Amino acid sequence: MNLNSHYSLERVVSSKDQKYIEGLSIYSRYTHPALRTETNTITYWLDNYNKKFDDEFHVLVFSNNEIVIGYTQLTYFVEENIVVIDYISIDERYRKNNTFFEFADQLAQYIESKFPSSSFSVVELALIDQPYHQSDNFELMKKLLGMIGFYELDLDYWQLELSASNHESKVPARLILSICTMSVSMAVPQKSITLSLANKSNSF
Repeated sequence: MNLNSHYSLERVVSSKDQKYIEGLSIYSRYTHPALRTETNTITYWLDNYNKKFDDEFHVLVFSNNEIVIGYTQLTYFVEENIVVIDYISIDERYRKNNTFFEFADQLAQYIESKFPSSSFSVVELALIDQPYHQSDNFELMKKLLGMIGFYELDLDYWQLELSASNHESKVPARLILSICTMSVSMAVPQKSITLSLANKSNSF
């Protein structure tokens, strides 16, 4: 029995990749229905987003000893020079010890290595009355993200509808932000952050 854990975070670039299929399954099972983008939409953009836009869409899977246990996706918006992280999902069977910290820490390192000049990274956390999973629990997620340098912005914000038919997805939310360690200064005011995300973060 292997008592050691080896964690890894890697990008997948094709919907045919088995690790993507496994990661998307975790996303589907452990993301609140009101917050979930349709999987066929994600699959389409995984295969086509970077062919159509200058911005960069990255789908990442998190593994423990080669077993996929987590999923996340992010977009780097070139003009705004920011990274928007969508969804941080972990298989409930592996939510113990330091698993989430390892996931979040490797994600932060990935962003710093891929987008070293970005101004900041931001996560949108919805305020759900009855969270189904730990990843839907606002206070828990804010605390865990705070462990790797994210903090809550003091402003009103609503998550936009994820699709024309998903009206339940328009919910109050908070923006959790981390300034890039290699960024000289944060030159974008808070109101601009809100406007930028409202216009572009729901490009799906």
